[in-house]
Amino acid sequence: MQTITKDKTLLNFVLEHNLSKWLGIESRYQGLAYDLSSAFSSEEINNQLESVLTIINKEQFFLMLDFNSYDTETTAKKEILIKLINNGLNIDEAISKIDTYNIAHIATNTLYELREFIFSHQSKPLSINNFLRMSVGCPDDLQKKFVEYALENAADINSAYDNTITILESFFQRGNLDIIQTFGLNKNDISTATWVLFIMFNPNIHKISEAIELFPTSFSHEEIKNLMRSHGMSISYVELILTFYNLAEDYLNGNLSEYEQNILKSPQTEFKHEDYETITLNNTYGLNPLHLALLSSRLALAINLLENEEYNFNQLSNNGISPIRLVLMVGAADPHIYPRENLYEDKQKLFSLLDKQLEDVDQPLNENYETILDYLYILPEELRNSTLIKSHDPLVDLIKPEAKLSLPEDTINIAISQADGFWSTGAWAFSRMAKTHNPQANFYLVTSKIYKKGGIDFVKQFDGWINPGGDDDYPRHLQEFSINDWTSQSELIHMYQEVLTQNKELKTPTMGMCAGAQNFVLNNNGYLKPVTDYSLSQHSIIYFKHTLSHFMTMSSEQQKLALNHCHFPEIIFKGDTAHNFAGVTYKLGDQIELRAISEDGVAMSYAHKNGLFYATQFHPEHHYTLLYENNINHEKEWWDNFIKLATLNNAHKKGFAPHPEEVMSFISERLSQCNSAPTCVEDNEIFTNTTGNILVEKFWLSFQ
Repeated sequence: MQTITKDKTLLNFVLEHNLSKWLGIESRYQGLAYDLSSAFSSEEINNQLESVLTIINKEQFFLMLDFNSYDTETTAKKEILIKLINNGLNIDEAISKIDTYNIAHIATNTLYELREFIFSHQSKPLSINNFLRMSVGCPDDLQKKFVEYALENAADINSAYDNTITILESFFQRGNLDIIQTFGLNKNDISTATWVLFIMFNPNIHKISEAIELFPTSFSHEEIKNLMRSHGMSISYVELILTFYNLAEDYLNGNLSEYEQNILKSPQTEFKHEDYETITLNNTYGLNPLHLALLSSRLALAINLLENEEYNFNQLSNNGISPIRLVLMVGAADPHIYPRENLYEDKQKLFSLLDKQLEDVDQPLNENYETILDYLYILPEELRNSTLIKSHDPLVDLIKPEAKLSLPEDTINIAISQADGFWSTGAWAFSRMAKTHNPQANFYLVTSKIYKKGGIDFVKQFDGWINPGGDDDYPRHLQEFSINDWTSQSELIHMYQEVLTQNKELKTPTMGMCAGAQNFVLNNNGYLKPVTDYSLSQHSIIYFKHTLSHFMTMSSEQQKLALNHCHFPEIIFKGDTAHNFAGVTYKLGDQIELRAISEDGVAMSYAHKNGLFYATQFHPEHHYTLLYENNINHEKEWWDNFIKLATLNNAHKKGFAPHPEEVMSFISERLSQCNSAPTCVEDNEIFTNTTGNILVEKFWLSFQ
């Protein structure tokens, strides 16, 4: 009732002050407009919409309506949409005001019932290509209606679906091979990236071989590898995708044994493992019958092989593919890939066997230190809880059932925020890799619930904090926006904002990447803006010399040269990006400075002047273990230096060292001196200030 009262007050305020004519026009009222759109979700005030529609910007209002909420208000939203269309809404005109990414977002996230209403409306309020967009991801019967209508009206399936792929490629990624065949296509219509995503979304040898027959490929395995690595995917995942692709090609070319050819046929065909007295394996990848059964979606056979103990979860292929990884892929996949009536039961049996047979859940599945814990949230609840209980990885200590919120005092404790909508490619595995190089550091996942439950005393236990990537609900209709321009419903954004505000008070070193970087800007009253071509991509990261961020990407030897001799190397490397928003370079907020840009000038790294808070718009955790020609991995150095900053904070809290802010201020002073008047000094006399010499030498350059 309190929400309804607030919404009514907001609506009355708009009407009484005649502000609705400004909705979607004046940026200062756009936050109000966003709140107003949420107000109409309440049926109790929906009847007031007619009076607003006479003066409101209907197209702008449509873009702000939240049609992708799967709640009980679908009927109310449908009524709003009816009134908007009946009052002259032109949806095409509305979505023409935004980029293609958001056209696709609106099209494929709108509730199925509302999509069908738009399709059936006599005014046909969408262009033919947007109707085709609307069909992507629909249930088969509804999709068929959309596609038939699109075909009859000469839709262009090669038009943009979003700012990275075409509508055709979107169908292909989802495995809708029957639909795209109707448009008379050739192999050049499918990019390498789309092929990789198709395999990821359709992990089934029979389906992949069908696609290869339809669209023979010309790209090399090296292209696939480079593409996937640029997107931050682990080497083991690259090998898994290549195995799917290679095995499908071998299957089509008849390079496999009779046993292998038959087991890899459609899972709807009959196959009896016991009929083969002698099993011949011709594949060159070291795949055994358990691997093959899982790769071909023959789940009942995989269960039989495991129950009879003929094979087990620990048997790896030649390129390190674990049956565990294949089982987890089955668990995450859409049911339509596995046309089996007892799919759910088979998956539960596999998970149960995994729980029973896998004792060491902390066992790395590959050289990137991934474990079964990295797939925790796709496991059934019972298996998830038993896996947590078995684990000795500090990362999950706080999210275990009945976990205590006290941390060891003899370690460096670093938190990693974890919330609904969390998304980061490799933050968990990165923490394990970082610990091998920094054994004194423990990393812990901290959920919003744990954060609130623990309170200030719990938060004070942490020496550093990481806000990784994640989902968002930013106002996509705005050209730029601050935290005051919309009311976020995202648990993750609320958590990031609370963490940043608290850490500023405690002066706890904090690192953000991707969404964590965006929230860093927002928390300091800065502005974000939409960017294109930065989602799942790779860009040059160009650091500004004589800055703390540049200093934090250096090796210890480079840092000594910089402080003693004002020698600053050019630091430019390829960074993985997965974002659609970045900071407005001249509006980054209070005390926040731009510290790196991409090759086309997009903000890539930010830092607070106090030297305690840093953020990267790219994903440095992707490349922690990569080796480079000059033997310096600047992304690894970034993390190791941040861990050193947290270590220094820990020493300060115990009374053994000055506060990190004091040490960083002296380093910043020297960097500025090098920029304005470069001087070369003795190794033990970096500053004219004696205190600065002692602090920086003892508590940074020689600090362990």
